Amino acid sequence: MISKLRKSLRQVKHKARGEKLCCAPLLEVVGNGPLCSLPTEILIMIAKYLPPSSLAILTLCSKALRYKLGAKYYKADIRNSIESFAHKYPPIQYFLKIYWTYHQNAWSPSLTPNLPELKMFLYLLARDSTSEIFCFRCERQHSPNKSDWVTPWRPWSWGNCESLDGHYLRYYYGRYFHFERAQLAMQKHRRGISPRKEIKRLTDLSSIPNSSSGMWPDMRTLYSIEARIISNRLYVKAVRKRIYAMETSETVFERIRRRLYICPHLLEIECLVRNIVDGCSVHDGPHENEDKIDATTLSQCKYCLTEMRLDVMETRKLFTGTRSIIVTTWQDFGNLSHPSNSDWIAHLATEIPYSVVKFPLGSIRKTFESKPPDR
Repeated sequence: MISKLRKSLRQVKHKARGEKLCCAPLLEVVGNGPLCSLPTEILIMIAKYLPPSSLAILTLCSKALRYKLGAKYYKADIRNSIESFAHKYPPIQYFLKIYWTYHQNAWSPSLTPNLPELKMFLYLLARDSTSEIFCFRCERQHSPNKSDWVTPWRPWSWGNCESLDGHYLRYYYGRYFHFERAQLAMQKHRRGISPRKEIKRLTDLSSIPNSSSGMWPDMRTLYSIEARIISNRLYVKAVRKRIYAMETSETVFERIRRRLYICPHLLEIECLVRNIVDGCSVHDGPHENEDKIDATTLSQCKYCLTEMRLDVMETRKLFTGTRSIIVTTWQDFGNLSHPSNSDWIAHLATEIPYSVVKFPLGSIRKTFESKPPDR
């Protein structure tokens, strides 16, 4: 406290005498990133080829870049807004806030802002991150943890980024299985970093309720799930199992609740697999030889190309009997380059076969079981 008072008194004396204070030390121009370590001449050459909006964002990345490029590279119409929002938001977020402020009069809640240069900049920036992704839904950079909860999405909502098209997969694999978390796993894999942590979280079964209520029947039947990245594509193997007493009389509601959903297009009921869209039965191949692995032991969904195998086992004890239904599925979710990627969209609830890659029957299971995962 005494030192602060002495410093204030010294400043007052200097002002009263008209003396100039010593200059503050220069800003350290060496940053941590490879871009900051480039010579100033090279940075200026790069700046001349960038559009004004991209250049304005570039100067917000670090103090070293802002010091080297100078204030003349700031876009004039955002300079004042940068100063006013600097104390509220991190660089990327308050630039988005600035853009929204300029366009709030013409903004429509049904449309997302269109700023290709900013989107591309954030996308390229996120590719080098090990913990964050560029979210294609809310068009900003954040952690996949923000997408863990199922909440309605609204344009420019800073609190959540979830859209409704991912809810169907959550009903099958839990709330941690969504595009953003799988996107980070693939992003780390492409950089040569092990995505073991993201894969483990993606297949976490702890989010599945243990309640006996009928709200989550398809999730409670999930016995195991395993995910692998093979040839830069995400493969998932899931096993679902349900057991019921054969002699017990059931009501219509109990029979409906006992249905086992295989994918958004197929369900198992009364030991038969039926297509939800047209109601036709999907006949599984014979299972005489359990060790035989070929196309005759599988069925394939014609919409999402999910490969499945149905096993029925009966156990009888005196006057009672139980029947176990085991369904094993193999799925290919593609390289997850974008939420509208055809291989990802095909696994959502839609009647149109989106998948461009036509996998022969048995190829997805063979790839998952025979090929080792990428390291």
